[in-house]
Amino acid sequence: MAKVVIYTIVVILLLSLSIVFPKIGASAPSFLFLLAVVYAFRKDDSDYLWLAFFSGLALDLYTNTFLGIFALSFLIVAFIINYTTRTFFSSDLSFVYIGVVVTLAYLLVVGLVYILNSIASRFGTSLPISGEYLTVKIWLDLFLNLVFVAPMYFLSLFNDRIINYYSKDEGSF
Repeated sequence: MAKVVIYTIVVILLLSLSIVFPKIGASAPSFLFLLAVVYAFRKDDSDYLWLAFFSGLALDLYTNTFLGIFALSFLIVAFIINYTTRTFFSSDLSFVYIGVVVTLAYLLVVGLVYILNSIASRFGTSLPISGEYLTVKIWLDLFLNLVFVAPMYFLSLFNDRIINYYSKDEGSF
């Protein structure tokens, strides 16, 4: 129960931070994306899938895109990261490795969001996103995400400590 409450608070706080974070030429870091990616590196449980889904759903509800586009994109990217990390890479995480994965994952999410939003706009249910807008915005977004991946990693470690602390308290009753 403590896990659900803490994850909910973190998603709400990161969505709030994304809303009030000052934009640099229409670009800002995607804290919910970084949360999904950082937790996808976890190898021991499937909490990363729930976090990816609810982070994407929160972003879907905030933005004007077709409902479910970010949720599906975050789920796909988180699953790919977790699968490849468990299957092919056995070393400890380094910031260089995380930076490469964040870069590739962000490009994949942008591509998936663009494709899914283009399909949804054919049915008249969503606002189209132009390719020119994405290419101008994508590199600054990517840079800002790379700057904030280390604080998100440390936030995930802090969340784990809080969850472990309250999980011990729940078992003592």
